[in-house]
Amino acid sequence: MALKGSARKGGGVINILDAYTLQWVAQARIESRGGIADFVWWGDGKGLTIAGKNGEITEWSIDEQRTVARWMDEGAIGTTVIALGGRSGRDGWIGGDRWVALGSSSGVVNIYDRRVWSSNLTKADAEDDDNSGVPPNPSPVRSLDHLTMPTSHLVFSPDGQLLAMASRWKRDAMRLVHLPSCTVYKNWPTSNTPLGRITAVAWGRGEREEAEALLAVANEQGKIRLWEVRA
Repeated sequence: MALKGSARKGGGVINILDAYTLQWVAQARIESRGGIADFVWWGDGKGLTIAGKNGEITEWSIDEQRTVARWMDEGAIGTTVIALGGRSGRDGWIGGDRWVALGSSSGVVNIYDRRVWSSNLTKADAEDDDNSGVPPNPSPVRSLDHLTMPTSHLVFSPDGQLLAMASRWKRDAMRLVHLPSCTVYKNWPTSNTPLGRITAVAWGRGEREEAEALLAVANEQGKIRLWEVRA
């Protein structure tokens, strides 16, 4: 498990504990101006992707107990939240995750595709490169401006084919994004979908064959609504 903290010099620290014994294991430290906005575990559980409030992204390996890569979110203005999803097909490289989604205080969400980064990357390249083969200034596949208030939630579906993005600062402010096309669905949610001011979003796997996934959305009124998202 990981706990976010702050540093006296304005950066940030994340303390990593053993979830069974609760003993301290390691500490990830970043120098991002303004501190840490958010962080997320790699898909294989062997590291963290840490988003600084200034848009600097740090890839931190637990196995090596060090930063293995740093890169900047393009056009970042007050980074607020980060999410990882899907599989890149390159297991063992930066957690094996394909998609990186970053939200900001402007509401813009940038989506990056790590499969593009690794398409021409050999093991030797990754070992010789000081940044592990990660481009320091990558371009997003798509920048989405459908949220007009700060992004508070970014959550990928279990199969990495859908992204829910939401803002708690405006009623009914949620959109679904299809991957890999990075297009926003126009037919749902609609203006009549009773979302309220969103406080939490989570995906689950559907039990019926026709249900691709389950989407749970909680709001400030204490209500949780559950939808089936069908293929």
